[in-house]
Amino acid sequence: MSLIEKFKALSCETRYNIYNLLRQRQMSIEEIAKLTNLKPITIRHHISELERSGLVCKRLSRLSLVGRPRIVYGVNSDLLETPLTTRNYALLQRIFFTSLHDFFKEAGKLLEFYSFMGRQLVHTLLSGFNTSEFAEWGLKDFKERIFLDRFQEYAPMPELVEENEDSFTIRLYTCPFLEHTLPFFESICRILSDIYVAEMTRIIGVVDISIICRRSVDKPFCEFKVSLKNRAL
Repeated sequence: MSLIEKFKALSCETRYNIYNLLRQRQMSIEEIAKLTNLKPITIRHHISELERSGLVCKRLSRLSLVGRPRIVYGVNSDLLETPLTTRNYALLQRIFFTSLHDFFKEAGKLLEFYSFMGRQLVHTLLSGFNTSEFAEWGLKDFKERIFLDRFQEYAPMPELVEENEDSFTIRLYTCPFLEHTLPFFESICRILSDIYVAEMTRIIGVVDISIICRRSVDKPFCEFKVSLKNRAL
């Protein structure tokens, strides 16, 4: 296969991710499925495409002297390492965010767009939870399951800085808007954080969330205080 065919095979994000996993070590279909949260039948389809392009190949691996060997896949060692293109993602993201900001600002719908974006962030964060169960949760549940575990999953690097019986305080790092030094960072931060907190409070229903501070150039975090509302017996 030509180099063009190999890049065509990698043009699919899923195959690109699978290929990068196999560059680290040999894996079975089941191992890849577990790491990518995809069904084995889907992995088999993408592996077939990578095999057809010559990027990966099938091997037999024996875990012990007895029993049948298992089938694993790895990058094709007969080929030179495929040069994966390096892209300036920071610049691309800056262009993307700035274009969105300027487009909606000119259309007079910037606040409406930020409001929609803030609500989408909250709904994504709380996806998979049964919101009707929130009324039965304790403060520890919210702290560990949402503000630590789920926030960690979405990569703002949460840190618990204070905790008592009635409340806890969380710091969040790695804000993408500030990291890309967007000229309108303060407006995004002010509007999004207000909408974010209001929507989180509305959906959860049984907590109060207050903004202690927002991130700035000289302060590498934003800080929120979370407390349970008084519940009627």
